[in-house]
Amino acid sequence: MKSCASVAVDDGEELEVRRIDVDTRHRVVIRLRGPLTVRTAAVLRDVLVKVEQSGVPAVVVDLESVSHIDAAGIGVLLASRARLRKADRTLAVTTPQAPVRAALQITGASDLIGGRE
Repeated sequence: MKSCASVAVDDGEELEVRRIDVDTRHRVVIRLRGPLTVRTAAVLRDVLVKVEQSGVPAVVVDLESVSHIDAAGIGVLLASRARLRKADRTLAVTTPQAPVRAALQITGASDLIGGRE
């Protein structure tokens, strides 16, 4: 199953979210493209909440095509991981580009980074 949600915002930034159900009994992969910022983070939050409600044990968020991330985007990822951990489930991000990796490291959130998908 593939689904896509995207949001366009005032200054032309757009975040595309693709949910790829790899094996819904074991793992769901969410691929993002565009900026993950205060203006676009809500769309990811909504997708993550739906995935969390599905009961899948592992969520992977692929950041390879994320151009940049801010505190709001990082906050959405950390909040989802916290909710999943309470249910003994996991969230990891993969393949962040250098600017995104740097933002995760600077904010102390680099432990979100898992292995390659």
